[in-house]
Amino acid sequence: DDQEPGALWLLRGCPRRWFAPGQSIVVEDAPTFSGKMALRTEATDDTVVIDVEPPAGGAAVDLRVVVRHPGRTAPKSVTVNGAPGTMEQETVVLPQARGPYQIRCQY
Repeated sequence: DDQEPGALWLLRGCPRRWFAPGQSIVVEDAPTFSGKMALRTEATDDTVVIDVEPPAGGAAVDLRVVVRHPGRTAPKSVTVNGAPGTMEQETVVLPQARGPYQIRCQY
C-alpha cells in the first residue's frame, strides 16, 4: 500500500530491463518526507546489488526495496549487509532503517 505511514518504497516503478545484467541505477540526494537519501544498483549475470543510504535525520522509516528481475525469477538467496535476508514477492523489507545497507540478490 502506497499510504503506509512510515514506509518508503524504493525502485517500485523501475522497469524490469533496468535490472538486466550490465545495468545500474544511481540516485543521489533524493528528497523524501524523511530527509534526503541515496541508492545505487548494479546488475551482473546472476546478481543484483543495491546499496541504500536511508534518509538522514528524523525518525527511522521502514524501507521497501523492490527488485524486479527481468526473467521474473525468484532469487536463490538474499543478504542484507552480509546476513541472510528475506524477499516477499519482489520486495525486501528493511524495518526501522538506519545507516547504510547493501542488499545482494543472487539468482
